[in-house]
Amino acid sequence: MKALQAHILHIDYETFERRFLWGLCSSAIVLGTLYSLFVSISITNIVMREEIGQTTAEIEEALSGLESEYLTRTNAIQKEYAYSLGFVDITNTAYVTRAPRFEHLTVAHE
Repeated sequence: MKALQAHILHIDYETFERRFLWGLCSSAIVLGTLYSLFVSISITNIVMREEIGQTTAEIEEALSGLESEYLTRTNAIQKEYAYSLGFVDITNTAYVTRAPRFEHLTVAHE
């Protein structure tokens, strides 16, 4: 009877060892896969950030050129050019003023 119990315990121990080994190997494979996935996602994000940085620099350069062109053309506008486009001088000017709503501002609870 004791020999049978020892044999059953030995079989259960071997089964436990096999299952534990398979679980350990499966866990290692899953963790390795997740690690490689996260590393590849990180690398992809770094590459995308570099591309976005280059695109931003190109856009800023184009915008700078447009601003420079705008200032150059704005400074080139003269009265004669405005007259040729149909603009005229203002003869009567009128300004509208409004009295302030409050004479002074106060802090609450004073």
